[in-house]
Formats: sequence, C-alpha cells, structure tokens
Amino acid sequence: MIICVCNNVSEKRIRQAIGMGATSVQALTEQLDVGSCCGQCQGCVHAILDEELGYAVCPSPHVGVNIVPGRVSDAPLRFVRSSVSTLPATEAG
Repeated sequence: MIICVCNNVSEKRIRQAIGMGATSVQALTEQLDVGSCCGQCQGCVHAILDEELGYAVCPSPHVGVNIVPGRVSDAPLRFVRSSVSTLPATEAG
C-alpha cells in the first residue's frame, strides 16, 4: 500500500528502511523522502515506526509523551483515558 502519495513511498519500503536501521521519522524522511511534501502521511509513518520498533501507544494530552518503550505481549492492550481522576475512589483495607 502507498503511504506517501506525494513521493510514491510504500508501506513495504518504510518497513524495509526500519529493518535496515531507521529509528525515526526524520531518518525515514532523509532516506525515502516520506512526508517531505504535504505531511498527510506523517501519522501513518509514525504508526508503522512504532509498530516495527515495538512501542505501545498510550493516549496522552502531552505531545511527545505518548510512547511507552517495550515489546507488546499477546495480551490485548487496555487504554487509559485522560480522565482517570473521575474514577471512584476505593476503600483501603
């Protein structure tokens, strides 16, 4: 599937570049020109990079704090909403 329409970059080429050592969107842009024109593919590029590097994505209201390093197990991921403070308190004891 083509991820970057502007530069005709496929998902396969992105995954190959990551397999050859690219570890950032900047590196992928330098190697493949992916995301260097309109930028509409940046989200997909980030998602592919995170998947290939084994990152689990956790929602966060803070930019740059949404990636937790570590391999994801076979267990389903549970996402935590940013409104954790609205959960009822439990009694200790």
